[in-house]
Amino acid sequence: MEEEIDLRQYIEVIVRRWKWIVGITLAAVVTAAIASFFLIAPVYEATAVILVPPQESGSPPYSLQIANASIEAQVVEYLGSFLPTEERVPGRLLHLVSVSHDAEQSLVRITVRANNPEKAAQVVNAWAETGVQAIAQYQKEKRQDIMSQKEKQAQIAAQNLEEAEEALWVLDAEILELSASISPLQEDLQATREMRQAYQREKSTLFLRVGELAALKQAVQRGEIHLSMDWLFLWIGQPSPDMVRISPPSVAPGPTPDVESILDGLILTSEVREQMLSSNVEELSNTIDQLASELLPQQQRLAETQRELAQLSWERDTIQELYASVAKDITAAKQAGVTAGFKAKVVSPATPPVVPVQPHRRKMNIAIAGVLGLMVGVFGAFAMEYFEGWAQEGKEGN
Repeated sequence: MEEEIDLRQYIEVIVRRWKWIVGITLAAVVTAAIASFFLIAPVYEATAVILVPPQESGSPPYSLQIANASIEAQVVEYLGSFLPTEERVPGRLLHLVSVSHDAEQSLVRITVRANNPEKAAQVVNAWAETGVQAIAQYQKEKRQDIMSQKEKQAQIAAQNLEEAEEALWVLDAEILELSASISPLQEDLQATREMRQAYQREKSTLFLRVGELAALKQAVQRGEIHLSMDWLFLWIGQPSPDMVRISPPSVAPGPTPDVESILDGLILTSEVREQMLSSNVEELSNTIDQLASELLPQQQRLAETQRELAQLSWERDTIQELYASVAKDITAAKQAGVTAGFKAKVVSPATPPVVPVQPHRRKMNIAIAGVLGLMVGVFGAFAMEYFEGWAQEGKEGN
């Protein structure tokens, strides 16, 4: 029962203060309506969409390529008198533009906000067209820069290749000269070695012959054998070293008293010849050592030069590969410049918007203001009722 009495009191308060509540509500509604329609300038938003090539590594983002002071100046110049004077100030128009890049779909969205729908559409479309031109110009300059770098690399490679070819020619000439100087030394060295080997063979033969002559003399002195002069001269005149080792027969056709003196003379002659051959062999050995000492530095120089030639040949081949690669890149870049097809373009130009983005939904704003005004009015009514009751109790207390 007490709850019904309290609720009735609330209703009585609202009924008594209905003018206040309605007044506050109407004041809020009127204020919101005036602000929405007359005080707050409407803001319209227009968006244009550009299809762009995939973002290249090292390139500035499209948002910087499109939204910058240079593009703004071009748009201002393009629109001319369409823009009011205050919006031609640098930075003023750029403040109204926002750019977003959708890398997955290769799309760039340019959005412009203005207080006029036609103005928003005109500015964003002009900005989009100018942005497309800027992207195309950047791609062209980048291709030219790449082409310039490749051509410079090709020039350096060609110069290096020419220098390598000249160095190879010099090394080839040096190798030919060294080979020409080494060849006679090698021939002399080989001939000297062969001569020394011949002397050493003859010396060995004489050494054996002296031993056999000495043995033959001792045998004659002991009377073990008797030799004739004819047989002795026949045995001495044998041309083959192998025949020297043939032992004479134990019995000869007739002894000769001069055999021992002849053998002594033969032994002495052979020993002198052997000493002479030893001297010749030693002299030839010195000659061989001298030729080898002269030949060794030239052989070392030849080997070093041949290593240099091999290294330089490898470097020349590497430079040739680099030059061929750069030349291929230049050809591809030129072909790409001629047939470069994928260029940025406007795929969705903006149209003048019909509904402003600010203020948002005027009727809803007015309705919300009405609800808030009603709440304030009711709260005010109860507040006034409370303070009046409190003041009345104070008077009655006095």
